[in-house]
Amino acid sequence: MNYWIIPGQKEIKYTNLIQQLCAEKFGVSIEAMRSKYRYRHFCYSRHAYFYIRRKTTGLSLAAIGKELGKSHATVINSIRVAKDLIFSDRDFSKKINEILAIAQLPRMNLSS
Repeated sequence: MNYWIIPGQKEIKYTNLIQQLCAEKFGVSIEAMRSKYRYRHFCYSRHAYFYIRRKTTGLSLAAIGKELGKSHATVINSIRVAKDLIFSDRDFSKKINEILAIAQLPRMNLSS
């Protein structure tokens, strides 16, 4: 699948792109990411999405959570879990970097 960013697009386009990339990399649908199910692959895609959105935008936790119909507390927990997974799961860390590369977002220092 080809992805590209056209300069001047609104933030909503990045939101949709990041949702699509997270869903694709973890093998789930966007609807599954929004669901209440707690299957590992659903949760991992949500963790990745919330982590990337928090690290690459200035949005509040509540605003990020609202994008997938979740609360700010869910976002806080997901970011914490994502940080742990980056250090303990090479595959998860690799997928985060692939999403950032495809979306043309700056690579971040994953240790912080």
